[in-house]
Amino acid sequence: IVDNIPTLGINHNGGGIGFGPDGMLYAAVGENGTAADDAQVDASWRGKILRFAGDGTPAGGNALGGAVYSKGLRNPFRFAWQPGSGKMFCTENGPNNYDEINVIVNGGNYGWPNYSGPVLRSGYSAITHIDPIHSWTPTIAPTGILFYTGTSMPFTDQMFCVDYKNNRILRFTLGGTGGGIAIAGPTYFVTGVNEPVDIAQGPGGMLYYCGLDGTLR
Repeated sequence: IVDNIPTLGINHNGGGIGFGPDGMLYAAVGENGTAADDAQVDASWRGKILRFAGDGTPAGGNALGGAVYSKGLRNPFRFAWQPGSGKMFCTENGPNNYDEINVIVNGGNYGWPNYSGPVLRSGYSAITHIDPIHSWTPTIAPTGILFYTGTSMPFTDQMFCVDYKNNRILRFTLGGTGGGIAIAGPTYFVTGVNEPVDIAQGPGGMLYYCGLDGTLR
């Protein structure tokens, strides 16, 4: 239903896909490793979150034109929507520092390749891009992300994120009022897992993760 997505780079190809609360189909595409500047070019699909209708046509209302929902991303890996608020959270693999978790909004610019990490909080208030709600230095390569909606464990509505480099699954607690987001954590939920790249919740409320070696646990 959609062709010619730029995912033939040496790396940074993204790959997250999912239907949002609005019924639209979202896809994450990286800047392909060698075309970083394209992340800031509205006409390019590199370094973007794309939004389509179910038949593959660009969703109406994308603020940056065509299928482009947001821009300025290096390697957006996976995303998930927060229950209740409907906010979209996305993991972002940074360069030598500043891996990120971003809240994705229509028309949002997340800075790459001009900026990475929480620079607005460091006094750069004139820069017109959106800071991450959490970042890591040194990098951990955050991959899978989800919000837990089950009841078999006491983590309802908490956010889980996969730490590929350190073989861990992390847990965050979110709060905040008036449109703001407060984030606490991470707590090391599981350690010693094998190169995890994605995480999902099963029908019984258990959590499953996929390792790069092809295992599902």
